[in-house]
Amino acid sequence: MTNTLYTWVMSTPCASVHLTQAALGIDLKREYVNIWKGEQFSPTFLKINPQHKVPTLVDDNGVVMWDSHVINIYLCSKYGNQSLYPNDLVKRSLVHQMLFYDVSVAFPLTRKLVRKIQKTFVHLIPHATGLNVLIPGVLQHPNVQRWIKNAEKWPFYNENVKCIEAFVKFRDEAINAKAKL
Repeated sequence: MTNTLYTWVMSTPCASVHLTQAALGIDLKREYVNIWKGEQFSPTFLKINPQHKVPTLVDDNGVVMWDSHVINIYLCSKYGNQSLYPNDLVKRSLVHQMLFYDVSVAFPLTRKLVRKIQKTFVHLIPHATGLNVLIPGVLQHPNVQRWIKNAEKWPFYNENVKCIEAFVKFRDEAINAKAKL
């Protein structure tokens, strides 16, 4: 049996698993679940994950898990990458601290902010899909620019580029489909 990742191109949590996969140099069979089409509610997917969430990993032993944080910890532990997930208790606690901050504070705040921006400005955007809202000022911040330059040095950075390209393609297809209506 092979590891199968149920994923979606438009999901940041899924992208984090893609990056972890690339950093570890492991193969995961990817099954794409289109959230916009409601595929996460299909009887087939609900049998795999009754919580209907992506990413979901079915490992080579048939164990099912979801939540990108859990999947990333599992993959790093299983494939033994000390640089991403150290065995040292103090260092690992610091990794957990950031992961739990992300899941409990950063991600909910980001989701709330994005939804507010979408609701506030969506009427100003031609062919609005709710996906083409960008905040150029954030991208130009020196700390963000420094982080991007450092990230570009990662040997697995191209996986991030693939995720962005897939997102842009999906977004463009959605805009074109909406324009035809």
